[in-house]
Amino acid sequence: MATPDTAQHVGDTAMDPTTRDSNEPLQRFQQTVLSAHEFNIKMYKYMREVEEAVHDGDANAKIGNKNRALRHEANGSRQQDQDAVSNLISSLQAQLRVGDQDLNDEHAFSSTAKITYLRLHLINLGRTDEAERVEAAAQRCWSELALKNETDLFQRIANTVTVTFIKHTQGEDSNTEDAAMLDSFWTWAKKQSPELRQRLVETLLLEPTDSVDPAILHELLDELARRSHELLTYSGRTKVRVLLAQRWLERAVETLETSNIQPPEPCYRRKGIEELDRLRAVGLQVPSESQERLASTLQKLAGLLAGDHPLSDVAEAIKMGQRSIDAYEALLKQKATDEHRTNVSYALVDQAKRLTDRDEPGDLDRALEIGQRIIVLSKELVEKDPTAGRRTNLVDSLHLQAMRLTDRDGPGDLDEAVNMGQRSIDVFGALLEEKATDERRSNLGTALQNQARRLARMAGRGDLDRAIDLGEQSINLFRALLKKKATDKRREDLGNAFHRQADRLRDRGRPDDLDKAINLGQRSINVFKALLEEKATAERRRDLVRALDYQVAYLDLRGTASDLHNSVEMKKESIDIGQMCITSFETLLEEQATVRRRMDVAAALHYQASRLMERDQPGDLESAIAMGERSITLRKALLEERATDERRKHVGTSLYHQAMRLTTRGGPGDLEKAIEMGQRSIDAYEALLREKATDERRT
Repeated sequence: MATPDTAQHVGDTAMDPTTRDSNEPLQRFQQTVLSAHEFNIKMYKYMREVEEAVHDGDANAKIGNKNRALRHEANGSRQQDQDAVSNLISSLQAQLRVGDQDLNDEHAFSSTAKITYLRLHLINLGRTDEAERVEAAAQRCWSELALKNETDLFQRIANTVTVTFIKHTQGEDSNTEDAAMLDSFWTWAKKQSPELRQRLVETLLLEPTDSVDPAILHELLDELARRSHELLTYSGRTKVRVLLAQRWLERAVETLETSNIQPPEPCYRRKGIEELDRLRAVGLQVPSESQERLASTLQKLAGLLAGDHPLSDVAEAIKMGQRSIDAYEALLKQKATDEHRTNVSYALVDQAKRLTDRDEPGDLDRALEIGQRIIVLSKELVEKDPTAGRRTNLVDSLHLQAMRLTDRDGPGDLDEAVNMGQRSIDVFGALLEEKATDERRSNLGTALQNQARRLARMAGRGDLDRAIDLGEQSINLFRALLKKKATDKRREDLGNAFHRQADRLRDRGRPDDLDKAINLGQRSINVFKALLEEKATAERRRDLVRALDYQVAYLDLRGTASDLHNSVEMKKESIDIGQMCITSFETLLEEQATVRRRMDVAAALHYQASRLMERDQPGDLESAIAMGERSITLRKALLEERATDERRKHVGTSLYHQAMRLTTRGGPGDLEKAIEMGQRSIDAYEALLREKATDERRT
């Protein structure tokens, strides 16, 4: 919104000879203002002369003479300007009549501002009666402007508040015309109906502030909030605080959606939360209609803050997510409707994912508690009305909870996860029988694949056989989907299914299992090679090099002459692609150093170092040690930022392998370094074992 430069409009009009007749009152007003301005300057100079006279010791005589001169000049000014002031007020009021449809809104606003400025000068000249008459005229003008175009008037006022505040904080001389105009307007606004004042407050809260320096933005928001509270009676304070909170939080959302540069988003978010906390502190309840909108905004803000971009802040995302949950839960407590249950459930699903992704100590346990609450809500909805959508939500909640239990791997967790996994397979299967859609085939295929992985870890009699059976079912579903439509996602799903099934067959070790594993491993390689040729991404290189690594192990295990030859070729290809994988991830890291990309680079370096050690050609050992050191540096930095079990495990593994490399090299000081790294690796693994004694950690 452009700031109306009212002084410039009047000056330009007064100097234009083509508008002399129609704007003669404005010219007289300009002369009156200039005369008053000159009078004020003379008063300032007079005070300076008085200060000098005091130093000269002849102050009394000079002060007396100057007073007489100024009184005479002021009296003459009053007599001379009396008619001009009266005519000016009448003329400006005539120009501001609502019925004049050709009147420009900006010019009308400017003229009203001039009336308020004239009042200020009349007060300075001691003409109180005339100043009151001018103010009464200004009040009528505000009413007429509001009737003609309320939205435009309120937007101009909001803009003037912002501009005036910015100038003040920057130490610039305040615009007395703007100050006089705002004082007059607030006097008028406070006398208006509650509905009009409410609309004015909403306009103030929508005042654009994106271009405001973040250093002063918080103070500006305070000023807008203060003005808003002045305009509303006590009974409206709850609503205005909700409006303020909603306004700032929505601006935070807008900023995150449209910018990748550090914006004032934290300031908007902080102000919104402050307003909500003030409501809570005095025990005021947010109206239901506002509570739902706030909850939705908080949920959206949490999702954006958890995004993979430079402005992400997972800790803040989790805080916003919890506030969203609290708001939805409050609505559910007020009225237990299906819609409220659904909203709470969705907010909980998002929060559980954020906690699982962050993976700080205690996060997984909290995510599991939330997951159980989601299951309860989903069951309640299904019991009331077992629609396909609600049953799908229930089975999704079971499926995700099973994955979280598998990750935690505490006493009894894997058994419970297997039970939940089977329930999700049963429901997905029933839904598929009712209506065979591609989405349902994909859901069932994923559920089968995850259950197969859990069963493979059970190590009980028949568990691996059952896992292989589920893996085969999963492959058949993914093949059927791929035949219908060959999307990249479906090809990736099938490639991963081949790779995992091959690993299970290798582990079972029955006659022909290794041959089947090698066959599936090659098909997995073919899928990932084709995807990489179509679009060379870092992730696709990683998938291919992993498939090659596993296939090398299968071929070496079978050990035919042909296998060994193929193994050598694959090792070479794996190393070449592994190096490209490192380069790709490092390029992405340079563009945007997210946690995920730093972890990807560290992992790529670690695995490439292992490949070089296995190849063992001249120079490979030195390269492997250099890569291992870089991987350790990245993983240690990540661990220092946030100490999670996964990061402790990564550091321990990297230290162990690097100690082995240094021992192999055996240079000066290498053995001492290897012993030191080996001890640090032991310390890391023992810390994990003390925290949770799983079989994997004991191994």
